[in-house]
Order: sequence, then C-alpha cells, then structure tokens
Amino acid sequence: MLSIPWVYFLKDGEQLLIETPTRRRVLNGPCVATVGPLEKATKREGICIGPTFYARVCDKGSGKLRNEIGPKMLFLGPNDVLERMMQLIPLKSNEYVKIVDRATGVIRVVRGESSVILEPTESLLGEVAQGISVDEHTAVVVRNIRDGELKLITEHQLFVPAADQEVVEIRKCVLLDDHEAVVIRDRDGCHSVHTVSDAGHSFFLDPYSSLVQFRWSTGLHKDTRSLEFTHLDQRPKFMQHSVTVRTQDDVEVELGITVFWQVENIEAMLHTTEDAPADLCWRARSAIMQAASNRTLEEFRSSSNSIVADAVFSDGKFYAERGLRLHAIEVRSVQCRGEKSPLEDLSPLDTFHGEDVPLELSNGWPQLCFAPDQVNLSIEPRAA
Repeated sequence: MLSIPWVYFLKDGEQLLIETPTRRRVLNGPCVATVGPLEKATKREGICIGPTFYARVCDKGSGKLRNEIGPKMLFLGPNDVLERMMQLIPLKSNEYVKIVDRATGVIRVVRGESSVILEPTESLLGEVAQGISVDEHTAVVVRNIRDGELKLITEHQLFVPAADQEVVEIRKCVLLDDHEAVVIRDRDGCHSVHTVSDAGHSFFLDPYSSLVQFRWSTGLHKDTRSLEFTHLDQRPKFMQHSVTVRTQDDVEVELGITVFWQVENIEAMLHTTEDAPADLCWRARSAIMQAASNRTLEEFRSSSNSIVADAVFSDGKFYAERGLRLHAIEVRSVQCRGEKSPLEDLSPLDTFHGEDVPLELSNGWPQLCFAPDQVNLSIEPRAA
C-alpha cells in the first residue's frame, strides 16, 4: 500500500512540531516540510518578544528554566514550554532594588540606571525603592542584618543600602536656637541635656539615642496634657491660670492670674516632675486658696495682688527643687462665681502677645497693667 506524505509550507515566524512514537522535532519557517504517515504534525506561531520583555521557558526534558531576552522571535525547542512573559524592571538613577535567590538565599542589590532581569530562581525582595540623599540635614540609620548593629550614615551621598543592610530610619539633624535645649535619652536610658554651647546649633543623634518628648498641661485650669514638644524654651514666659478661692466670710471668688516664669534648671526638672506648668499652677493654687481663706472679702479685695504674691513666693523652695523660677505673678481679674467679667474677652491662650495686654516694667520685669475701670471688683455675698 502506497502512503502519500503530508506537505507543509511554513512562512516566516511559523514552526512545525513533528512527533513520532519515540521522539519530537521542530522545523522553523520559512521552509517546506514533509510529514510521514506515522508522524503527527502541529503548526504553531513563533513568539515575538519586545525590547522591554523576556520569556521564562522550561525544558520539560531536563526541568531547567531559562530566560529568553528580547527583542527577538522565539522558536521553542521540541521539549520547551513557555512558563510566562515577564517585563524588564527599569531603574532610574536614584532607584535600587533588592533581589534574593530562592535556591541559595543570596541577596544582591541592583542600582539604576539599568534594567533588571530576574534569573529563573530569583525574586524581588521588596519593591523598587529610592536612594536616600544624605546631606547636612539628613542622615540614615541602617542595621546590619548579620549582627544587628546599628550605624549612622552622615557622609554626603545618594545612599543605597548594601545587601546585608536595611534602612531603619531617615534621621533629621537636631536644630537648636540659642535659647533652646533638648534632652537626649541614650541606649542605657540615661538622660543628658544639650544646648548650643554643648553641641552647636545642629547635630545628629547617634543610632541608639532619641529625643525626650515632653507632654505638658495647657488651658486655664491646666487639666489637659496636650502640649507635646522636644525643644525646651529657656526664656522667661507668661502663663495664665484660673483659681477659685473662698474667703473667710464664705464668698466664692474666681481669680484670673498671670505667672511670669521660666525653666532654670532642666536637670532638676527632669528628676522631680514630668509636667512643670501643672506642678507650678497647682502649687500656686493651693497657696492662694489657703491665703484667701484667712482673709475677709474686703481685705482680699483691697490687696489681692500682694496677698497672691506673698502666698506664692513664700514657697520658693518647691519651685527651685523643680528647676523653676518665678519672676512675677499678677491678678488680672477678680469676680464672683456666676458673674461675667469684663476681661472674658481676653485671649484664652497661655502666652500673652504684645497686643493682648499692656505691659509696664517694674524692677526690670514686665508687669500687667489695667485701668481701674477694666476690673470689676463689685462682689456680692453669696445667698445663704
């Protein structure tokens, strides 16, 4: 019996896979192919790979994976299977990426400008990241993943971590004005105070140190710890406080006072209090309440400034132990509970600005001044 072979005409970009009971072979176009009666033929297209792509191909005969990089026309071998098409990873000049080999665990870093092609056993270790510009205001804290040690990088450069490094923190330098101070906590938990005379106007913390953050009370009653900061202002400043007292003849009076104070010894403050304004105001409140309870309404009304000042300044040791210094204390309003004061329109902020209240100098220190008609001292006894 005569058998007629099949004839195939292959164009450019076409391929013929020919299979027999014992083997497989391919023919790539353009060509003319003849197929015998015991052979099976399958025509398939070649794979066009663009300039920004590559193909991951697996040889089923050996199990090996390989990359076929474009641009090219890919013709698969007789035992090849296309696993997937992959895109090159472009890196700009300020970018980098970490790659780990899943077979060996080795990590490598690729920096831009370049295009990244992952080997068959490699995968990305994180996303593409930007290098860090290290300059006079910016440093980088990195950890060595082999021994866990931290290192501060301050040399000016576009920093890219090595394969055995990981970025822990981008650290800004600490800037200080002449009147400011910061408290630094080191790796052992010890505190130290730094001023301009100690470290200059700018410096970087070492990798194991951090700035202590203070949380102080605000408001007229100092009942909310909402003021958070790291830089202590050592200049004298104004602070407002409201105190309710009861006189000897059982009249309830609300005082608005202004304290002129400053932090004088930061080390002492750290060891004795975590909320200096609250300690100062509550101690002053206690002293004022005690002094008011020993005087009648008329006595307290006629000399409220001196009574308040004598009561508060008599306990100077308490403030000195906390590193605080009181320069002056003034009564800015006096009123019965439940009556509106003409001073209620004053700014409720803790710190006076120049336009808020007129100031005079007394013994070298600013004093608050009000005209007699600005303060309502008409107080009626509380009904029994």
